[in-house]
Amino acid sequence: MSEAERKPFWVKCRKCSHCWAAAYLPLTAETFAKIAKRAACPMCGDSKPVVAKQDNGKLNEPEAA
Repeated sequence: MSEAERKPFWVKCRKCSHCWAAAYLPLTAETFAKIAKRAACPMCGDSKPVVAKQDNGKLNEPEAA
């Protein structure tokens, strides 16, 4: 699979609003579940991120303050 075919799956920290790519799709549901279970914000450490607003791999969230 080429890099052009891979798309980031963005998540957002509920605590500090930092957004980051938690995974790159496509991947199996089993692998995604393992990644999502361990996701923690790299900025503040909050362990309950939410799905960020995105469109086909492009982040659509406003920049955090």
